[in-house]
Amino acid sequence: MLQMGIILTIVYTVYIDQAFTNIPGFSIAVFSAMCILLLFYHFKLRLQGGLLKELSYESKAYLVFYAIIFIPGLIISPDLGSYLHSFIKGIQYAVLFISVYYVVINKKNFDFIFKLLGITILAYAITAYFNGTIESGTGRLLVSERGNPNDMAVLMYFGFVIIAYLWNKGLIYKVLSIVYIPLAFSNIALSGSRKGFLGVALFIILFFISSYLPSLSRKNLAKVVTSLIIIFSLAFVIYNWVVPMYSDSILFERLFQSYSNDESAINRLEMYRQAFDLFKEYPLFGVGFDNYKYFSTFGVFSHSTYAEVLSCTGIIGTVIYFSIYVSIVCKLLKLYIAKFKQKLPINVEGILLSFFIVDLFLAAVRIDLYDPVIYVFLACMAGYYDINKGKFSLKNKMVI
Repeated sequence: MLQMGIILTIVYTVYIDQAFTNIPGFSIAVFSAMCILLLFYHFKLRLQGGLLKELSYESKAYLVFYAIIFIPGLIISPDLGSYLHSFIKGIQYAVLFISVYYVVINKKNFDFIFKLLGITILAYAITAYFNGTIESGTGRLLVSERGNPNDMAVLMYFGFVIIAYLWNKGLIYKVLSIVYIPLAFSNIALSGSRKGFLGVALFIILFFISSYLPSLSRKNLAKVVTSLIIIFSLAFVIYNWVVPMYSDSILFERLFQSYSNDESAINRLEMYRQAFDLFKEYPLFGVGFDNYKYFSTFGVFSHSTYAEVLSCTGIIGTVIYFSIYVSIVCKLLKLYIAKFKQKLPINVEGILLSFFIVDLFLAAVRIDLYDPVIYVFLACMAGYYDINKGKFSLKNKMVI
């Protein structure tokens, strides 16, 4: 039943709500059901200490984060109704994190989650490509009038991360990946989003360095040569056929645009300055969850995870929130180093670390705090570590 709640949450928030329509009360209903199920699991496990004992540090940190920032934000917020709506949505994402973590722990892998997310993103890509709309005034592709071109492009990038993981899970996933790749590249190009393009490029480079290069010594020469031929062939095809198709697209125009004349870049810098000013005025707890838009002259969010968290939750919220990031990256590095020293496959660790590094880079120009997909990825990472941590001793030797 908890899996069904995750399915409904991901499909609705990632796809239906963006590509089609908002269903009043739907997310609250699913959220309530997931809370009831989590309480049921807590009751079921009470003899072992309850569900809280089973949760990771990251799960508990999210609960503490939202508990601590609630009252200060409630006091400061100029619009209580909107604040409560935004805060409840944040709690929903925290519950989504806990639910995904719990499912990953019980299934001993995150295959189910990545397959679900992958199929959802593929449906989004197909909808955007064949039934998308053009943003008035910019000419940028949207999945629908409810969508955002940057969000779409970043979601397409997330799809490439999932492809890297599912590629060796069976022929069907290779076929679906081959269908997805040209659609995703086209959507990114037509969205005009530099974030999506840079996300894909950086992920491929980091994945090659972290997963492929360390394993070359364990591959025979034929496999190495074959892989290099495929890579150079794809690069040749992309350079000669794919790039010219989109050379006049909004993406290329924005990529090579001078930042000194880029109005969006100038606005973002001013947003970051205002976020820091708000932090100086409300240093402990900030102006409240998702309240930046009410205190900024721009009337929207700050377009940066770091600026948003700092201005909206203050130093206390910032320390708790980013302690989750620090915890996860340290755990992944520990697994990566331990398995590397044992000459064990490090493909999964390489994928997760590459994604995490790219996300830290993109977080400077987008907001993780309000993105449910980020919560899903982080929950998978936390669960993956807890599944594998018992296989290694502190000296990075396999426990027999």
